[in-house]
Amino acid sequence: MPLPHESKPLLSPHAFSGDVVLNALDSSRSGLARDEVCARIKQYGCNVFLQAKMPGVSTVFLHQFGSPLIYVLLAAVLLSVMIQEWSDAGFISAVLIINAVIGTMQESSAQRAAAALQSMVSKRCRVLRDGNNEEINAETLVPGDIVLLETGDKIPADLRLLVSHDAEVDESLLTGESLAVLKDHMAVLDANPALGDRINMLFTGTIVSRGRAQGVVVSTGLTTELGKIAADVLYKQPPKAPLQVRMDRFTLHVAIFVGLAAALLIVVAVIRGTPFSDMFFIGGRACRISYP
Repeated sequence: MPLPHESKPLLSPHAFSGDVVLNALDSSRSGLARDEVCARIKQYGCNVFLQAKMPGVSTVFLHQFGSPLIYVLLAAVLLSVMIQEWSDAGFISAVLIINAVIGTMQESSAQRAAAALQSMVSKRCRVLRDGNNEEINAETLVPGDIVLLETGDKIPADLRLLVSHDAEVDESLLTGESLAVLKDHMAVLDANPALGDRINMLFTGTIVSRGRAQGVVVSTGLTTELGKIAADVLYKQPPKAPLQVRMDRFTLHVAIFVGLAAALLIVVAVIRGTPFSDMFFIGGRACRISYP
């Protein structure tokens, strides 16, 4: 599944001073103007992980019936019903439904995981816009916004610190480190320090455990560090194992072979004058034996 529209992060903001980052984002310490915020929301999208509406359960369920072998088995169910082979029809139908339910549960779990990550993000936050201190919906944050934080606040986006007053942040959500990290807005770091060593940065979903801070938004939504985890869970499909690739190819070949064999058997039956009902019986049996 392709990633939806997302913000573009400023590369390595921890490697530059706060003022340089502000200039790169065309922002200032008094915050963005309201018309600029509207323009950036259109450019970067909202500060959420689920940017696009995900397919419903019924759509995901129907998607499970999209493989060639499933088509063959559905044809076998139809033929079995037509010739009143109820046991065959019931058995194959049960297997198909169980397979679809399992697949639906697996795909839906990714959506639930992304929603759980989204719940870790603050719903409201305080910002400076046009020089005014105001509380806003965190989903409307954009790169360049100035966010104000104090003890107990959950960080709503990835920020480059501009001001810090004894600010300590619990980053265990991202790093697993149980001790709070003391932040330093004056620090300028190397290009690629470990996440836990970026003492001039604040990350989405982490919590200010002590002190006060002020920072400029550098990443929102799926381009935040937490958002990257959500993207991996929700949108990135792991590569198929070589065995799975071979099995998919084998399944396609089996489906084609069985379909041709069933058609050939019916043609032979027609030539031999076999009754019409028996032709469907032969075709249905040929499809049924294709199920592993």
